[in-house]
Amino acid sequence: MLLAGTQASGAEPPDDSETVCSQVIQPPLPRVPDVSELQSVLFDVLPVKLPISARVLASLSSDVSRHFQPGTGSLSCLISTAIENTPRLGGQLLTAIAVHNIVMAILIKLDELLSPFFSIGLYIQRDEADSDSLMSLKSAAGGSLRPTGQLRQIDETRLLAKWEEKGAGHPLQDAKQDLQKKTAVWSPLYYGNLDYLVCFAAAGRLFQFCAIQRGCTSYPTEIGPEFNITLPNHRARLVLAAVNLYRVLAAVSATLPRNVLPAGKDLVLNHPEGYQRIMYFRTDRLTVKKRITTWSRYRDVWGVDFQTLQRVYERTAMSSGLVHVATGGEGLSLKADKYTVELTPVGLQLADARPSTEQQAASFAHGFLHGLDAIHKSGHVYRDLHWKNGACDLIMTRYFLVDLELCAEIDKKPRFNLQSWKKDTLVDSRYTVASDLHSLGRMLRDLEAIIVSKEGRSFVTELCRPAREQKQSAEQL
Repeated sequence: MLLAGTQASGAEPPDDSETVCSQVIQPPLPRVPDVSELQSVLFDVLPVKLPISARVLASLSSDVSRHFQPGTGSLSCLISTAIENTPRLGGQLLTAIAVHNIVMAILIKLDELLSPFFSIGLYIQRDEADSDSLMSLKSAAGGSLRPTGQLRQIDETRLLAKWEEKGAGHPLQDAKQDLQKKTAVWSPLYYGNLDYLVCFAAAGRLFQFCAIQRGCTSYPTEIGPEFNITLPNHRARLVLAAVNLYRVLAAVSATLPRNVLPAGKDLVLNHPEGYQRIMYFRTDRLTVKKRITTWSRYRDVWGVDFQTLQRVYERTAMSSGLVHVATGGEGLSLKADKYTVELTPVGLQLADARPSTEQQAASFAHGFLHGLDAIHKSGHVYRDLHWKNGACDLIMTRYFLVDLELCAEIDKKPRFNLQSWKKDTLVDSRYTVASDLHSLGRMLRDLEAIIVSKEGRSFVTELCRPAREQKQSAEQL
């Protein structure tokens, strides 16, 4: 009989993978390293040696093997496999498999084994080859502008890192150029106060870390040497770098604001009425691409038509306080029952960035009134005023309307009733320009705790009067 705490001869030792993971990421980085420091951080000596099988350990050169120790358990098995198995070379898919096995699998394993207090909550997003259900993004030469891969947090919003992969027939330079093309615009709306975005490029047997720097997106900054993933020692060094990369990503996660826009990601909403809406914030240019499919279903549900939206966008193109069709892009189109529009400017959604001072509330009212005035002068009404349909710049001084796809002709009887409409919104069952003003007033009433001046409260009272009693226009207000 075994005494408590003893182990039978020949039994597998306990799996200490969780303990190793918790030790290897300590101490946390106090901040995101400067780009000039990134190489030394990525290739720094780890605080503990990583476990691998004795067989793999014996195959490594002495300068590499000193960073590892014999071990068992799930982490040892994963690392040993990454180092021991020589990847097949060929097309992009084989490069993707190699990158996953050597780098991404290590990152995900760390994330899984760490306690919730230390784990980032990583989510891998890969290009879905512009499937028909999503939006195709093509360059003038016809190449995809979607990143090959991106690392996000589990909320799928904040972008932590990105990479490009090419097949063995491409030089590494091609992958780096794709990084540049697909990250050609830098905005704090996407990256907060970060000075750079961690990246890497892979093509066939070659792999290299890079950084896209704020204010210098013309070409990726190369970080460290090129690695040959067909060599075991190089794969081992990449495994070590992947652990340090996790520490860098944890610092990036702690730095990024919660309300940054989900750069380079499809935001998909499947509506219960039977249509789908997709939003995609582009990283090659500062625009957002929107698609509604099946358009005919959307049209029938909400009583809107494509020609009306064309007129609204055309007649408000030079006005402030609302989004516009972006120039030089795909514009506004309806093809194969898919409505598509590319829009500018982009901003923080007001659902995440409501005004918190009376001055911000005044700027919000000013921006929205300008937008409503432009829509009303075009012969239309907005009809869908609520917090999710507004946006603002980072410093919350410029506010504007988004989502114009419910605009309709003035005084039209709607075939639906929105939850945001109250008993004083319509005028004789019709939605009028005064209905828009009343809806804006109700939004401002949500901010009455910060609107303390006599003039501000009087203004809100005026806007909130029943639509049938409203005599002033957006321009007059």
